[in-house]
Amino acid sequence: MFILVVEVKVEEYFSFQLDDFQQAAIESLRRRENVLVAAPTGSGKTVIAEAAIYLALAAGKRIFYTTPLKALSNQKFRDCQRVFGVSRVGLLTGDVTIQRDADILVLTTEIYRNMLYADTTSISDSVFAVVFDEFHFMNDPERGTVWEEAIIASPKEVILVALSATMSNAAQLKDWLSNVHRKTSLHETHVRPVPLHFQFCNHKGLHDLLHTSKKDENACSALSKTLLFDYKQHYQVDKNKRRRNRSTLRSLQSPSVGFLVRILFRRKMLPCILFVFSRAGCDRAAEELGDKLRSHLVTKREQQVLQSRIFQFIDHFPEIAAQQEDRLKLLQLGISVHHAGLLPVWKNFVEELFIEGLIKVIFATETLAAGMNMPARTTVISALFKRGDNGMERLSTSSFQQMAGRAGRRGKDSQGFCVVLQSPDTHPKHVFQLVTGNVEAITSKFLPTYGLVLNLLQDGKSPQQVKDFLGKSFGNFLFAYERKRQEQEKENELQKYNSAMKTLTENNIVLEEWKRYRRLQQKLKMERRTLRYLTKQWIEMQRQLVEECLLYANVGVVLWIDDDSSSNILENMHYEQNETMIVEDVDKERQVAWLLKSYPFKDNELYLCFTERNHFRVVTCSQILAVSPNDSPFVLQPDRIEYLMEEYNKQRQQDKVTCDNTFCIGTERTASMLVNIPKECYLLENMKERDPKLLSQRRKVLHILTQLEQSPVHHLKNRKELLRLYDKVNKWLKKKSPEECYDDQMTKSWDYVQSLLKTLNTLSFIENIRFTTEETWYRVTALGRLCVAIRGENEVWLSIVLGYLGGQVQTYEPHHLIGVVATVIGDPIREDAVINWEASSITLTLLEQLQVYYDQVVSIQNQHGIVCFTRMEPGWSGIAETWAKEANWSRLVSGTSLDEGDICRNLRRVLDILRQIPRLPAKQWLS
Repeated sequence: MFILVVEVKVEEYFSFQLDDFQQAAIESLRRRENVLVAAPTGSGKTVIAEAAIYLALAAGKRIFYTTPLKALSNQKFRDCQRVFGVSRVGLLTGDVTIQRDADILVLTTEIYRNMLYADTTSISDSVFAVVFDEFHFMNDPERGTVWEEAIIASPKEVILVALSATMSNAAQLKDWLSNVHRKTSLHETHVRPVPLHFQFCNHKGLHDLLHTSKKDENACSALSKTLLFDYKQHYQVDKNKRRRNRSTLRSLQSPSVGFLVRILFRRKMLPCILFVFSRAGCDRAAEELGDKLRSHLVTKREQQVLQSRIFQFIDHFPEIAAQQEDRLKLLQLGISVHHAGLLPVWKNFVEELFIEGLIKVIFATETLAAGMNMPARTTVISALFKRGDNGMERLSTSSFQQMAGRAGRRGKDSQGFCVVLQSPDTHPKHVFQLVTGNVEAITSKFLPTYGLVLNLLQDGKSPQQVKDFLGKSFGNFLFAYERKRQEQEKENELQKYNSAMKTLTENNIVLEEWKRYRRLQQKLKMERRTLRYLTKQWIEMQRQLVEECLLYANVGVVLWIDDDSSSNILENMHYEQNETMIVEDVDKERQVAWLLKSYPFKDNELYLCFTERNHFRVVTCSQILAVSPNDSPFVLQPDRIEYLMEEYNKQRQQDKVTCDNTFCIGTERTASMLVNIPKECYLLENMKERDPKLLSQRRKVLHILTQLEQSPVHHLKNRKELLRLYDKVNKWLKKKSPEECYDDQMTKSWDYVQSLLKTLNTLSFIENIRFTTEETWYRVTALGRLCVAIRGENEVWLSIVLGYLGGQVQTYEPHHLIGVVATVIGDPIREDAVINWEASSITLTLLEQLQVYYDQVVSIQNQHGIVCFTRMEPGWSGIAETWAKEANWSRLVSGTSLDEGDICRNLRRVLDILRQIPRLPAKQWLS
């Protein structure tokens, strides 16, 4: 274990008392252990990163601070400058390079990964620690691979400081870091320094989402009852039309932005971040609020400061300010927007104003929640759905809590607020699930890339060493982790299984008998399901028959009715605990009765009957099992019916204790009538007419039950427990062993690497140098070394393009090359985009020649199943070429419908590639 030469009291650098998890993490850093911190947004994770910087400077070494986003790198760069001084902090994002040799270097994770492949030795000698901010981005499908590569390739001498939001499997990540790098300590906290209060906004105003009492753990009862009742009132569905009423639909629409902001302003809940999941949506919402706002959201003093800052911006960037005229007007009201379609310089300006409290409402996309240090008093989430790669997707718990966590400014607010807007697709229960649910586990997104394979081969790695590198991924670690758990579980179950086998042996029961018993049980389950279906079908037929008979039945006809209003034939057929089924007895639990009167009641028809038990009952159609024909010899004559009705009315008036609206006990005189009724009347002939299929199915079930009862297994006391164990172990025996699953995972990863190798070999980036029976050795060619030297997306395609241009680079003007590079690295352009700038004829000719190579690369990648987006977007060539000819920015932007932020970002990528050209190997570049 290494101990720092200089013991630094880091706590003295902070003006506030550190929390327990912060102090524990700093102690781990002093012991030179890796540190993994999992804590809610706003809980003070940055303090641990600053402590690592102080320790690095005291040790006379450098420290790298990596972030997943360039915007976040830019912000951390400014923050570090304020704390540690301008001269000590550098920035390296690909777009911008400032003091790359500074003691504190802020950079993106991709840049750090590339530096590892270029020169690991210098990093291990000079760097004390590497901070991975927003470590949960390892779960990002696009960036996850880079994070895993960077961690696996980091020198063991360097301390890793991983700062993440709350994770459900932080312990697994800690174990993985300890396994692939060095000893790692985990420091978790679930306590927010500023508590969050969740609210729901509908057309009536703001409502608390949760009860003030937190004792009830039931999900539904924990919701605000008033809110839930109000929602149900407006979410009634017309059962006849099967659609919502128009008035109902209007009441479920999202309340207007102006309505919400006025409430927040009156309740002093500003500033707020209002998350809208599209750029156009942000702009529309800001314009709507600006149009409806009757007064400024800022005070007079803030207006003066804001006006001064705006004038300064106009003086420094007059051309950009001219393009932001509408946004400047909104800014004076205290309103702004923040999304990727804006220029970086404008976004930085907005961020500064918001942090200073001069912007009260900012409409932003989800990227603002990704670690940007822009806390507010309130966050507003406009919807629970957003557009994803597979259409509209529900917000994940992690995304929701990440956005909600931006509310509550430490040191300024005693409480933060998160408001969710109502919409037709937003139910309060869904919001509650996101608020109280566990965040998703971090999973491995590791996928080998061209750059990874070429870098490993160039370092002299053998195929087996490349395979070993892949085995260090978090995904393979999880498989090994799960394998170990399954092995232990299987061992425990096998011990119980062997004990169960011993029990069977002691009872002289062979294994085949046990298997036979289980097969019979499974067959019984299937036959019972069929019997229930046939019985239900038969009952429905009987009900329909009864309804038809009642339509034409005369008073006095014989009825057969249930004893209990809730009983039915399905309930009379039940199963005891010993699994013996008792099929219903026809003569049991039903009565013979005579119809005296029928009358309507609400939506139903009621029937007054006189029963064989000398009772008067009022029943519904569902309680009547059968109806006799009108010409039956047992039908009561009119004089008897009249006599019974008189007795019924008298009895109800005399005995009000035992008589009510549905039941009345008869008299001795009515009971005497029952003596003369023939016994044949009580036979339910039409109820005995069973469906042949039903009778046959009943016999099958009874036969299986008899077989089960005859089995010796049936009489074991612990039979159910033994059967459960038998099923579970059988399932394990049928499954692949954990070793086989792990080998399958490794095989898939290695097969993908083999596909990458075949593609690289076909395109002449590598060549075979030696064959063995088990593996093929490769050597990186000149084109491959050019690919290794280039840093960008899809290095293979970019290398082919630069290699093609390099042989005739003197033939073309710089703007021609810029147009070509922009075409092959530019983002996809929407079909409805308007671009009035056209590339020159020379550039178009070059692009036509490159199209042949493009088709070949795409075809070979598809042939080998390679997941890599090879781009060819001619629309960028005209824009880039016009820009390269020193076109006015305002004029350039006015010639296209593309967002200026997208234009700027793609042009910066072009500059990044052009800056790399002088450092490329001359032989490969010019060959």
